[in-house]
Amino acid sequence: MCLFSRDSEEDGLKDTIVIGSGPGGYVAAIRCAQMGQSVAIIEKGEIGGVCTNTGCIPTKTLLESAKLIREIKRGARRGLTFSDLNVDFSKVMRHKESVVSRNSKGIEYLLNENHVETIVGKGYVVDKNQVKVEGEDGSSVLETKYIIIATGSMERELPNLRIDGERILGSEQLLNTKELPSSLLIIGGGAIGVEVAQIFSSFGTKVTIVELLDGILPMEDEAVGKVLTRVLKRGKVEIHTGSKVERVETVDSGVRAFVSGEEDFEIAVEKVLLSVGRVPVVDEDVIGPDVEYDKQGIKVNERMQTSVPNVYAIGDVTGKVMLAHVASQQAEVAADNICGVDSVMDYSLVPSCIYTDPEVASFGLSVQEAREKFGDVTVGEFPLRRSGRARTSGDTEGFARLISRADTEEILGAQIVAPRATDMLQLLLLAKERGVPISEIARIIYPHPTFIEMIREAAIEMRKKEKCKKR
Repeated sequence: MCLFSRDSEEDGLKDTIVIGSGPGGYVAAIRCAQMGQSVAIIEKGEIGGVCTNTGCIPTKTLLESAKLIREIKRGARRGLTFSDLNVDFSKVMRHKESVVSRNSKGIEYLLNENHVETIVGKGYVVDKNQVKVEGEDGSSVLETKYIIIATGSMERELPNLRIDGERILGSEQLLNTKELPSSLLIIGGGAIGVEVAQIFSSFGTKVTIVELLDGILPMEDEAVGKVLTRVLKRGKVEIHTGSKVERVETVDSGVRAFVSGEEDFEIAVEKVLLSVGRVPVVDEDVIGPDVEYDKQGIKVNERMQTSVPNVYAIGDVTGKVMLAHVASQQAEVAADNICGVDSVMDYSLVPSCIYTDPEVASFGLSVQEAREKFGDVTVGEFPLRRSGRARTSGDTEGFARLISRADTEEILGAQIVAPRATDMLQLLLLAKERGVPISEIARIIYPHPTFIEMIREAAIEMRKKEKCKKR
């Protein structure tokens, strides 16, 4: 369906202008262009935003390098020994930068291929039909029919802990460090914290995590956090939960932190990573005078419209679910509605992915949440150590757990801790979206031996329980 034509574009008038080129912004720009619009995208930094340049892509690249180190060290169990294993951190980081550059250039290619005009500078919403751009060559005002705000998020700071860029770092700064720190204190045991802990501990850094809540990965099921705790401790990561960094002092060797908890203690480290979440980048000068927002972010409806109907907002700036794949889906919804295709955002099937080794993937309700909401539920769990594929690779720490309604077999949620868990979860998301019952998940023929057989085994376990209830 094409409601716009580039041939009818008036002088200087764009159909849509997108502010920000992250996984929300560039997807929205390309989608609008593919539907016949004339589109411009404004970016003050690197194309691809935080995800491509300082977040998702560099983190996963470094995680793969770290995993390779651990696999080489485990080779002795298979009769494979290596001597003089060294980490050339500068080369590790150059490889990461090369991967990031290729991804950023790939996005630039897609924008050009779809005739999206890329403008370097900072964009400001003047009113519902005007965007001001400030760049190196001065400022200009662009006319447009629609505006999409995709300015993303920034790292959260604490009242008593501020990022100074030298010794107290955010993840974006740490992932661009030139030298491997000898010791690292990570404040916050969420997804970013545990991924960074596994990266740097594998490279030889002495890593300590301090988490305020009772376990790491507090947003995941408790069983998930327990598995990752065992894995990280085996990798010599020190973990303190139920603890708080009260204050830090800079010293000649780095930073001294004062921690309260079950036992108060002090710790001296070279660097500190502050990893306590992110906050939307809501700049009143950027979003304009009429776009409503609160401390959570820009207010949007299910069609991603702001309080100004032809101004949309997508991604982390909305404060909804701060994940790249959510931003991209919001982008599709916004672009569809701009182009006359009615579309609404559905947050009920958002996958959560953590790229540690083993990976963590989940969606929907936990066991406790399901029981509170539906009462009688069926839970099927299969431990990774019983998987033939896991035994061949030596990756036996983890599990697959499925949760369904006892009366209808409707899938309510799932948690998977295993290699490539983030890839396997999609089967269950599709089954949930299409209303496929658990019994059908168990009937599918799965290739053997594979990790994804865990899902079938967990579903079979649920089927057994249901038969027992009916006797």
